[in-house]
Amino acid sequence: MLIVCNGMIRSGSTLQYNVVCDGLSLVGVSYECLGYYDSKEIDEKRQELVKRARAADKFYVLKTHEYIPFLNDLAGVKIVYSYRDIRDVCSSAMEKFSIDFEKAIIYLDDAVKVEGQIGFAKCSVISQKYEEIISDRSKFVRELLSFIGCATDPEVLEVVLDKNSLESGVAKMNRLSLIEITRDKLYFALVNSGAGKFLRMLGVSEFFVRRWKKKLEPGGGRRSGLLHSGHISKAMGKAGRFAASLSDDEIVFLNARYRRWLFEHGYLG
Repeated sequence: MLIVCNGMIRSGSTLQYNVVCDGLSLVGVSYECLGYYDSKEIDEKRQELVKRARAADKFYVLKTHEYIPFLNDLAGVKIVYSYRDIRDVCSSAMEKFSIDFEKAIIYLDDAVKVEGQIGFAKCSVISQKYEEIISDRSKFVRELLSFIGCATDPEVLEVVLDKNSLESGVAKMNRLSLIEITRDKLYFALVNSGAGKFLRMLGVSEFFVRRWKKKLEPGGGRRSGLLHSGHISKAMGKAGRFAASLSDDEIVFLNARYRRWLFEHGYLG
């Protein structure tokens, strides 16, 4: 079985990934957490992913923000999705990735597009609202573990909750070394500046570009526990923060551009 943590950016998808991996580690099943896949890695490992989805004796878990059409009609695939007030996604992405409003809009458009595509998936899908994830973490963990087929007895639930509490996440971030923090910041700076595309234009091989990205990948290439520096915002994931961090014009623009999405998801009356 292949579990794809496919949530919207800045909306709890890493938390979902970590909860799934921690839950599987406690119930005595064979599993492997594969880490984060971008679109190129998904294309490169297409046959391998299909094979893993059809495996009956092992769970595989990956995180991505990409739509994976060749997996979404396979019975052995489960999609774990999360979403958030897209105005908060915008605010959080601008802070986390040090990008401007125009760049954030590109991310938001991609996120809304992917969500629409996932809506047509024939495999099993669970969709969890970020605001409910942070307001009732016990319910969130219980529903997610039940969805992937893990036992949700009190002992398992307690351990997973403890490992994935907000306090635990902040403590993990605070324990990161200066080298780890610098590497994470460098990764996002290079990715958001389009450095990979520039290197390809200069004739640098795809193998080399992929290698430096993996070397700097947040979490240092760790496959489980993808939390990295700055992952939890200074506002501690507070909902509704966009009202104080975005300008009036930016909010008006978002309300107009994503009005239907905001209405359908209960963020506009």
